[in-house]
Amino acid sequence: MTDTAGRRFKEANYYGQGQNTHPHGGTPDWLIAYIEKKYANGKPIFDPCPNNPTFDGLAIDWPKHKLAFVNPPYTRGVIQNWVEYAHEQAARGVTVVMLIPPYTCTAYFAKYLGNMHLVLIEGRLKFKGYDGKSAAFPSILCILGGRPNHPPRPGAFSILTKGEREAFIESWGGEE
Repeated sequence: MTDTAGRRFKEANYYGQGQNTHPHGGTPDWLIAYIEKKYANGKPIFDPCPNNPTFDGLAIDWPKHKLAFVNPPYTRGVIQNWVEYAHEQAARGVTVVMLIPPYTCTAYFAKYLGNMHLVLIEGRLKFKGYDGKSAAFPSILCILGGRPNHPPRPGAFSILTKGEREAFIESWGGEE
């Protein structure tokens, strides 16, 4: 199967195909709430690569009237498809927020993310599905295209510190 750009599409491009698990666990609820508050600017969130999808997020145009939040599978040979497609969708005017590990040594990072706004997340996230254990890798948010709320200039970076994260979680009323 191929997507509209001719890339091979495998069911493994998605979490949980044929099982109830996914390669790296689900996004923490507090982080979704943070992204809604900080970047959605009142827009609903569209997830082009949900668990157990009913569509191929690499073969459709993502809606411009929604913020696309992408937490792609981190599998080698798969993540770059999502980064490249997110870049294409951002060029169409879609605001995209990606949650990925900062693999700065990869060609796709330099080609597609080097000039985007990056938010370094201090500490390690606790993805859903891992019994409260922290990830073995750091995470970043990459903001592409559109006009997110309070956008810093492209090519800049900011840091979501542990203190800011804890304060947000407390004000949100949830748990890490």
